[in-house]
Amino acid sequence: MPHSFFQLPLGSGPRARAFLILFAFPFLPSSITADQFATNSVLILYVERGGFVTGLILFAVIATVLILILLRNLSRLRRTRRELNDRLRFEHLVAMLSARFVNILPEKVDHEIQTGLDEVVYTMKLDRWVFFELSTDGGDLRVTHEMQRLDADAAPLPLSQQQLPWLSEQIAQGNPVVLPDLTENLPVEAHTEKEFFRDFGINSALAFPFFQGGGATRAILYASSSRQRKWPDEIIHDLHLIGQIFASALARKEADESLRESEATISLATESADLGLWSRDMQTGKVWATGRTRTLYDFSADAEVTFSQFLESLHPDDRSDTEKAVAEAVADVRDYNIVHRVVRPDGAERWIAARGRAIYSATGRPLKMMGASFDITERRQRALQTDGHRQELAHLGRVALMGEMASSLAHELNQPLTAIVTNAAAGQRFVDRGEIDARELHELLLDIAMDGERAGKIIRGIREMVRKGNIAREPVDMNQVVKDVIRLTNSDAVRHGCVLVTELDAQLPRVEADSVQLQQVLLNLILNAFEAMREIPHQHRRVVLSTSHLVPNSQANAVVRTIVRDFGPGFSEKVHQRIFEHFFSTKKDGLGMGLAIARSIVESFGGVLDATNATDGGAIFYFTLPALH
Repeated sequence: MPHSFFQLPLGSGPRARAFLILFAFPFLPSSITADQFATNSVLILYVERGGFVTGLILFAVIATVLILILLRNLSRLRRTRRELNDRLRFEHLVAMLSARFVNILPEKVDHEIQTGLDEVVYTMKLDRWVFFELSTDGGDLRVTHEMQRLDADAAPLPLSQQQLPWLSEQIAQGNPVVLPDLTENLPVEAHTEKEFFRDFGINSALAFPFFQGGGATRAILYASSSRQRKWPDEIIHDLHLIGQIFASALARKEADESLRESEATISLATESADLGLWSRDMQTGKVWATGRTRTLYDFSADAEVTFSQFLESLHPDDRSDTEKAVAEAVADVRDYNIVHRVVRPDGAERWIAARGRAIYSATGRPLKMMGASFDITERRQRALQTDGHRQELAHLGRVALMGEMASSLAHELNQPLTAIVTNAAAGQRFVDRGEIDARELHELLLDIAMDGERAGKIIRGIREMVRKGNIAREPVDMNQVVKDVIRLTNSDAVRHGCVLVTELDAQLPRVEADSVQLQQVLLNLILNAFEAMREIPHQHRRVVLSTSHLVPNSQANAVVRTIVRDFGPGFSEKVHQRIFEHFFSTKKDGLGMGLAIARSIVESFGGVLDATNATDGGAIFYFTLPALH
């Protein structure tokens, strides 16, 4: 027989015996249905001596049991179908929501989240949900989206970090909160939450955190007021997945808004600063350029631009320097920074300043160079005009200095000229007497030549000091500048009864400047020192000129310092605050331009000029210039 059977005795002994052979339904294989069981079941009843009634009763009991079993299985089947339909409906909802948020416009995200969560609440038979943000820097809790069922008789939840301290702490730590029964599952320390949920009639709750940037955590709270929820793992997973979809959509929306805000800010900044932005593909050489960049370099609005075309737009004298600067910046992984000229179709030249920075791959291969360009033509012209005015002012200052030193210079020239005349007269007397000594005549002629050379140097020095022209930057030895100025001021030192003392650094590096203008600075400082010691006894009148090499931080920051120190009365703090101002002077007939011009000259070479009082009396004027290496 192909099925399992039970054999049940209805009696014992020879007089009453019944055998019930029954197909055992509870042990049916899964492939046998209830209908097959009813068709194939065989009830064999052997009745002996009055066993018919007993068998009939037993048959009725068995039939009842079979019907109950059948009803139970039908109920299970309907429940399984209902759960399957709910699951399929939820899976369909998840798929629909996921597809809905793939390419959604940022301005539609909030509406779709509201609609989607409403569908979730009704599908999952919840009463309400709240989307909120929790600041991790001690800020408050902020509700961004919320919903409750129309038939849920409750007020909206006024969430705040003060009302939900324990829940806020769990969310901030990234812990999901599962509370099937709020009266039993809340810990003791969550007494504030217990009162809050009781006041709003909430019996069960579920919350998930979703971390995001900007120092905030986004979270969603599902709540049930009508009953306690067991929150099985499957439901927890489903609701967390839904919340993650919406949290991701909100994060993308905020990122897009932030990007658009940044783009608008950059656009406004570039337009306000009149900047032209550009980007060069290092592999193809193609250049992306904004409208302003195209205007700066005379590119048409729709033309494709390459790096070669960019170089061709520059002044011929600037092309190689620009190309070299770009290549070196990429190779050395540093910023590209250069000024070049653009020649317009009408022949006008425009000065353009450009700055850029390369972007590299993980392997160090240059991918792009991005940067900005801006027109500095007007600034360049103003700088040239300012520099011209400064040179003119410096020239006038040197002429004024020569006027102040006229007597000293006359004395300086008088010495070699007198010696020349004296030696020439002596030689003439030798010739007139006919007493010609070749050796003595040779010495006289040598002295005349040396005195003539000396007079020539003095005259050339005066001409250099009062010459008018462009600044010629070249390596300059400050020790030599000091010596040349001392030679020019020796007579003034004698006239003022002052002694000039030098303390020069033999290992002094050179500076990049114009030697004549540095002489003007030192002349101003030395003549001021002479004037400052007019009331000082002669034995104390001394001016010390010193040079030194300073390395404050590193070799790259090395400077050359030059000091002019007098032993006069010094100056007050009030004078110190104004001493380098234009038209301020402590001299009775001073114009107040000497020190202002001197500071301007030093600063034009990248240096600093300042003054202080010496601790043991007198004033110290000093200036520093970047050292050459």
